[in-house]
Amino acid sequence: EIASKKHWTFLEHHDDCFILITNDQGTNHRVIYTRDEFAFKFGLSAQWKELIPCRKDIAITDNDIFNDALVLFEQKDDFERQYQVRTIDLSKGIDAAVIDGARVNDSVLHLPPMAMLNPGLNRNMDQDALSFSYSTVCNPVKECTFNFRNQLPEEKGKMVSPSTLFQSRQHETLSPHDYMWNYNIYRDLAISADGTQIPITIVQMRDAFVEEMTDFEALSNTPKPCMIYVYGSYGEIPPMHFQLSPYMWLLRRKFTLAFAHVRGGGEFSNWADAGRHKNKPKTVEDFIACCEFMVERGYTTPDQMIASGASAGAVPIAAAMNRRGDSLFGTALLKSPFLDITNTMCDPSLPLSLAERAEWGDPINSAEDFKLIQSYDPYANINDRVTYPSIIISTSLDDERVPAWNAIKYAAKLRKQRTKQDIDPSAKPLLLRVGNSGGHGFWHQLLQVNEELSVIANQLDLPHHSRLPLDLDNARVSENQAVVGLVDEDDQKKTYLKWENWEQERLDYQAKLQKMEFEPNYRQLKATKTPYFWIPTDEEVEEKVNANMSNQGRNDRFKQKVDEFYADKKEHDNARKSDSQRDSGI
Repeated sequence: EIASKKHWTFLEHHDDCFILITNDQGTNHRVIYTRDEFAFKFGLSAQWKELIPCRKDIAITDNDIFNDALVLFEQKDDFERQYQVRTIDLSKGIDAAVIDGARVNDSVLHLPPMAMLNPGLNRNMDQDALSFSYSTVCNPVKECTFNFRNQLPEEKGKMVSPSTLFQSRQHETLSPHDYMWNYNIYRDLAISADGTQIPITIVQMRDAFVEEMTDFEALSNTPKPCMIYVYGSYGEIPPMHFQLSPYMWLLRRKFTLAFAHVRGGGEFSNWADAGRHKNKPKTVEDFIACCEFMVERGYTTPDQMIASGASAGAVPIAAAMNRRGDSLFGTALLKSPFLDITNTMCDPSLPLSLAERAEWGDPINSAEDFKLIQSYDPYANINDRVTYPSIIISTSLDDERVPAWNAIKYAAKLRKQRTKQDIDPSAKPLLLRVGNSGGHGFWHQLLQVNEELSVIANQLDLPHHSRLPLDLDNARVSENQAVVGLVDEDDQKKTYLKWENWEQERLDYQAKLQKMEFEPNYRQLKATKTPYFWIPTDEEVEEKVNANMSNQGRNDRFKQKVDEFYADKKEHDNARKSDSQRDSGI
């Protein structure tokens, strides 16, 4: 045995060395290596040398190795999460790379803030270029190829640009409306019950809170519908990559998208441990604080807020409903939900019960863990004290991660509770969708998401033209045409050309925005309920008055010339009339 199973995450081999990425000194991982002969001779007691130390503000999330380079995909723990790609030169051997302890000779490529990074299929060890893709909630996926032989030192690291990347596009099914509109994506902070600051990523159209105005009266800003996502387990981050459905469909209709980065996720280096096992109730408190924050700051109202969570992300949503009912949000979307935690963790025959004890606890052998899980268990804490919001529950019978009986039992018990309270099923529906097949991720597909959007449109009473996501249907038709070959090569070239033009227009528009001296802060306008209208400065008023005076002077001179013209004309007519009379008298 070369490495202990307890700490190693990635194990690679390069030339005559084993390279190990381990978390033995911290969750951010470090890179160590050893020679083959030492590893085979001494095994676990072999001495390992350090290539990259464990850093407090940078975490290693993935890696790729080539003949001449080791590529590390890293995440910086800034206020706005940022990914970067670090390339370590191994052409002169790994020992030469260790000498550069300050890592000033590494090639570092910085991605835009709050972008999601996905490594590509880099199967050829001889290649000198790295393939990967990245996207944000409001920018489509860009498939990129980066030549890691380019020297980009860390102090001169650049944002992704055409000068360093070759962007290869496949057949696109998006319209300019999905790509050209200017969206705001930024971070804010909510304060949890214990005073911890919880980051929230907020995405919206730039003019989402600007209402139409008349010439006589400016209308005040009003809260808009909001979809808030949460996960908060296993050190994972909520899915913040580009999705035509549901993200863009919601943003088009001036929804606000919020991603609650509660403790238990992977937003910061210590964030997973802060919401794991005995700290799991803090995840619920953080989510409640995020929902209250969105309402208090005027983004939305409880009736217009929709909470969405999948798998373990359903735990904070369902636990929040048991405490606060429909006072936090009006609709809940639970996909493949983990709702009966106690019975699941007490059954060791289930696939993930033993493996997930580090996350949830061991209720079989620990009475303390059993009592703790019971305190926030969504199924065990269904009560009659609160009124539950509208709920859509989706599960699959062949789900191997979360058994379907979690959702079915929860829906049955909740339906009984709603019967006691005589809840109107049309006003606050409880929908249970059960699929025969599809597995754990079946309900993330396009058709299933569209069904949820249709229910949401009816619950929020959106305008009629917004209820049917026809643009999503058109996108699916275009995608099918590309798959079956109905789109020929000429059409592909035209598509590429159009996309290049749209890309250049978007870059020009962004550059124009950067040069603007005044850019309205729509979030501040919304928070203070200040109507958006133009307030001229004293210099602008004076300039306008001078311009009016100048125009008035030109008008007076023009009127004087007109009067002189008519006076001369009248005098000339009178002279001609007197001459004609004199001639007739003779």
